[in-house]
Amino acid sequence: SDLFWGLSTSYGSLGIITRVRLPLAPAKAYVEVHITPFGNTQVCLTSLIKASRGSSDFLEGLIFSPTESVMLQGRFVDSPLTRFQRLGRNIDPWYYRLIKRSVEKNLSTLTIPVRDYLFRYDKGSFWMGKYVFSYFGLSSNALTRFLFAPFLRTRKLYDGLHLLGLPKKFVIQDLYMNLDEAPQLIAYNEQHPKI
Repeated sequence: SDLFWGLSTSYGSLGIITRVRLPLAPAKAYVEVHITPFGNTQVCLTSLIKASRGSSDFLEGLIFSPTESVMLQGRFVDSPLTRFQRLGRNIDPWYYRLIKRSVEKNLSTLTIPVRDYLFRYDKGSFWMGKYVFSYFGLSSNALTRFLFAPFLRTRKLYDGLHLLGLPKKFVIQDLYMNLDEAPQLIAYNEQHPKI
């Protein structure tokens, strides 16, 4: 178990797994995502910790600003029972933008095909894709995202952003940490670097 937990982002070390046994869980055709907005990141985090003891198949939190965060709880379903949303096609919205827009429209539940859900951050690579548009002075809309779709997947974005030298100008955070350290890190981030 120490090897398993130590390899998660490896904290600056290097590890290679040569053999692993994983238990598999059956998947269903769709993931129903329940969206709960919060006006305070610490309250959102407390809710995430409490929800982690529940029965969600998927659980994540997104922080848009110190006063705007969401908890997302997903569960497998056989068929869409709520608003159906695709994510995998070039004309579909980027996931984080879809969630932000859903909160603004007071939508609390979406149903997403399981394949689209599992690769929900590939298009636009979390928030990175928006930097490409601003770098070239383009607006990010359905047409430009469709035209530039081959370059807006994670691997291509990472390669392109490094070639352009943009990692020196932007900081993109994707954090993994122990739950007991999360409140302090979020508070520090909101007060000091303000990323």
